[in-house]
Formats: sequence, C-alpha cells, structure tokens
Amino acid sequence: MTAVLIPFPSTRQTGKIRHVAAILRRKHGRDADRYWRQVVLVMRAQLQRAQIDPETVEQELRAFSREVFARLPFPETSTNPRGAA
Repeated sequence: MTAVLIPFPSTRQTGKIRHVAAILRRKHGRDADRYWRQVVLVMRAQLQRAQIDPETVEQELRAFSREVFARLPFPETSTNPRGAA
C-alpha cells in the first residue's frame, strides 16, 4: 500500500513567515540573499526528508515565498506617481 504525504501548508506557517520577513527587512544585499537561500534550503530539506513529492515541495516553497515577499516593502521604481518616465 502506498500513502500520499501532504505537508502542512507553508502559507499557514504565519509565525515563520512573519519571522523571515522581519529578518529580511533588516538585512540588505548579499546578507539578505544568503539568509533567504538558507531558509529555502532548510525548508526544502525538511520536506524532502518527509518524503514529499518534488512537485509539491516546489509548490510549497513558491507559496511560502509569495507570503514572505508580500510582507516586504519594495523600493519605488519611479518618482512619477503615474509610472511614466
């Protein structure tokens, strides 16, 4: 008999999402990139150890990423409020 493992949805890990977003707000450049890569590496390893199928692992990591980055401020790309150059 084969069982299908379903991970706890990463989008429901609100404490972890808030924590990672808070740290990324304080870090910049390479430090932020390094921290983010480490977070993703650890999460991927945990899901793989739990024998979650690769497609689901990637879906969960993308969903987690969306939630974290939705909580980060992004710099203005234009000083014109209408976006025109």
